[in-house]
Amino acid sequence: MVKNKSSITNGAVDKGKKLLKKFGLTPLMIWIGVSGFSIVMVATLLIVFWPAGQLDNVVNDVLSNVNNDECEFRSNLDGKCVENDQNTLPIVVMIDNHVDARPPEGIDEASIVFEAIAEGTITRLVAVFDMNMEPTDIGPVRSARPYFVDYATEFGAVYAHVGGSDEALSILQRRKSVYDLNEFSNAAYFWRDPARVAPHSVMTSSELLKRAIETKEWSTQSSFGSWIFRPEVDKEDRGDMISARIDYRSLVHNITWVYDNEENVYWRSQGGLKHKMADGTQLSAKNIAIVYTESTPIDDYGRRRTTTIGSGKAVVLQEGYAIEAKWQRDNLNDRTRFYDNETGNEINFVPGQTWIEVIPDHFPEIEIKYSDEE
Repeated sequence: MVKNKSSITNGAVDKGKKLLKKFGLTPLMIWIGVSGFSIVMVATLLIVFWPAGQLDNVVNDVLSNVNNDECEFRSNLDGKCVENDQNTLPIVVMIDNHVDARPPEGIDEASIVFEAIAEGTITRLVAVFDMNMEPTDIGPVRSARPYFVDYATEFGAVYAHVGGSDEALSILQRRKSVYDLNEFSNAAYFWRDPARVAPHSVMTSSELLKRAIETKEWSTQSSFGSWIFRPEVDKEDRGDMISARIDYRSLVHNITWVYDNEENVYWRSQGGLKHKMADGTQLSAKNIAIVYTESTPIDDYGRRRTTTIGSGKAVVLQEGYAIEAKWQRDNLNDRTRFYDNETGNEINFVPGQTWIEVIPDHFPEIEIKYSDEE
C-alpha cells in the first residue's frame, strides 16, 4: 500500500501545504525567508542594545554560523555541498549484481544508482559518480545494455563497461554525447581481481578512470540539468514508514529498503540479506525513486527492451514518506524527473545518494509497511 505524504500528516501540516500551494511557495523558499528574517532581527537587536566595542565580533560569529549551516553551492548530482558551481563530468560505471559478483565495491560513494533487470531476473546497477569521487576499487564492472546507455546519456557522462550487447555497442559508436570507455579496447584502465570468479571479476578505480579522461583529453565540464534539492526536515516531521519491498521476481534480487527515522536513511537488503560492501558497510540511500516502465524480453537469453523516454507511474520514498508521483523524460539529453501527483510540482530531493529502481510495469507494485499497521 502506498500512502501519499499528505495522507499521514496532521491537519495543521495539510493546511500549511494548501497555503504554500496557493501562494506558489516551496518549503525551501519558506526556509530561506525565515532564516533571512531571523538574521535581520538578530542584527537589529544587536545594533540597538549591544555595546559598540563588542558588536563587530558578535555579528561576525552569527554570520559565520549561518554560513556553516547553508551550502553556497550544491552538487548537481546529489545536492551535497561543493566548493564551486561548476558541473564536473560525471562518470557512470556498470556494476555487476549477479550473486557470484557480490559483494560490490565503491558504489556507496556514487551520487545516483539506477537498478534495472539486465536479463532474466538478474538486475544490474548503473552507478553515477561525481568526477571528484575517491573510491580505490569500483566494481565488479559488467556489460552494457541499450537502456543503461540511455541513463548514462542524461548526464553526458563517461560510460565505463565491459563489452555489451550488439545493440548497446552500436549505440555507443553513434552517440557522441557519451564518452565510451569499453574495457575490451581500454584494458589499461581496468584489472581482473584473482579473488573473484570470472566473468564477475573486472574492477576499476577512481584513479584509473580519471587517468583515462586525462589521457583521452575528454572535457571535464558538463551541462546536465540538476534536480531540486532541499534541507532535511526535523526528526519530528519525518514519516512513519517502516519498509518498502520491491519484487524483481527473484528470491536473490528482491529488495527491501528499511527506513531509519533516527538517521533519516533507508538501509538496503537484497535477497533477504543486508546488502553490504566488501568492507562490511551496508548500502543506504536518502531517496528512492521507483520507476514503472514498459520492459519486455527480446530474446531467449532474457535480454530486454526497456523504455527510458516518455512518462509513467512512479513512487518516491524520502524521510519516511511515500509520494505517489509521475516520472518524465522528454528526450535522451533530459534528466529523468519526478512530479508529485497531488500538486503537480517537481519533487525536491534530500541531499545524498538516490537509488532509482526501474521495474517493468507488469511486475507487482511495491509493498510499503507503516508503523500504524503493526
